[in-house]
Amino acid sequence: MNDITTPQTLAFIESIAFSELYFFLAIGILFIWPCWRIFKKAGYPGALALLVLIPFVGLLLIWFLAFARWPVLKNSS
Repeated sequence: MNDITTPQTLAFIESIAFSELYFFLAIGILFIWPCWRIFKKAGYPGALALLVLIPFVGLLLIWFLAFARWPVLKNSS
């Protein structure tokens, strides 16, 4: 009998789901934390780093940081 709803099969599927969840949380933290610090040091709200998780928006944020005038530099001059 090939039943996919056996307790062993369901436990295996749950373990894979949790390991993927931990993996994606770790990747998210590894991307968000440095971006948060970069935005804070540039004088922008650190919460902008959360936008890095949206596809293509992260790339736009890099361009924004590269060509925008940073508030930190405006205050120092």
